[in-house]
Amino acid sequence: MLDVHDRIHKFKLTLPPSHINDRKSYDPIPVVAKDIASETFLLCFDEFQVTDVADAMILKRLFETLFDEGIVMISTANRPPNDLYKNGLQRSNFLPFIPLLKSHCNMLDMDSLIDYRISDPKPLDIPGGSASFVNDDHRVDEIFNHLTEGGRRRRECSSSW
Repeated sequence: MLDVHDRIHKFKLTLPPSHINDRKSYDPIPVVAKDIASETFLLCFDEFQVTDVADAMILKRLFETLFDEGIVMISTANRPPNDLYKNGLQRSNFLPFIPLLKSHCNMLDMDSLIDYRISDPKPLDIPGGSASFVNDDHRVDEIFNHLTEGGRRRRECSSSW
């Protein structure tokens, strides 16, 4: 979100001073979201959480445009979506983000009695070695097919807790 706030600030610096507070004509959120979508189609968040009121206030508008632009989001979190920003300042303004998130994402409850960090073999032990950063599209497809048992790719987002 630091990058998003930085982009908003840079956008506002390009505006004539008299238009900065004209929210309808110069709303930076859709512009920033489209800019992000032009750079990538996949956003990944590890341990997704909302703790900042400024972030909470813009997430719905930001992700509306990101999802409209076809962005795929994958995230993990320690709590289900309904508990995001729980007890946060002005949470009522954040709450509309939750149904948006739910309508665009598949939620998977990963609650398990097994701690896979200490299991053997490790989940990412794959034929030919352990999974790591791979820059070869064909190898990424092989790993994906192995881990999903031949599953097909779909443009959607996932969130797990």
